[in-house]
Amino acid sequence: MHDRTPPDDQLEQFQQLWEQRIARGEQRIAQMPAAERPREKLLARGPKALSDLELMAVLLGKGTRSADVFALAARVLRAINQDGSQPNPDTLLEIPGIGPAKATLISAAMELARRRIHPSGFRISWPPEVLPYIRYLDFGHFQEKLEN
Repeated sequence: MHDRTPPDDQLEQFQQLWEQRIARGEQRIAQMPAAERPREKLLARGPKALSDLELMAVLLGKGTRSADVFALAARVLRAINQDGSQPNPDTLLEIPGIGPAKATLISAAMELARRRIHPSGFRISWPPEVLPYIRYLDFGHFQEKLEN
C-alpha cells in the first residue's frame, strides 16, 4: 500500500504556511476550495494526507467567534507540543475557545491513539519478572505430567 504521508519537512512547511495565513486573517474554511477543506480532504484522500493542523481542525469541528478552526487548532497543537504528547485537560481548558467538551474530546482522542500505539500490559524482559504472575499457581499438575 502506498504511504501518502508527506515528509516531515513538508508537513512543517505546510503548518507554517497555515499559521502565517491565520495570523494575517486570510484563511477561513469558506475561502478554501472544497477539495482542500480538511474534512473533505480526509474523505477523499484519507487521514494520512492531512497535516497535524488539519487533523486537529477536523477533531475540533468548528472555531469560535473570535478564532477560526485553524487558529484554534494551532493553539491546541502548541499546547500539546509544550505539554508533551498527552495534554492535561486543564491545560487545554486554558486555551481561549476550548471548553470542557472540546478539551475532553481532544484528551480522549490522544489517549485512544496512545493506547493503540502502546497498549498497556506487562512486558517480561528477564525470567525473574515472571515470578509475580506465577507465584500462586498450583504446579502439582505440571509435576505429574513431567513424572509420567
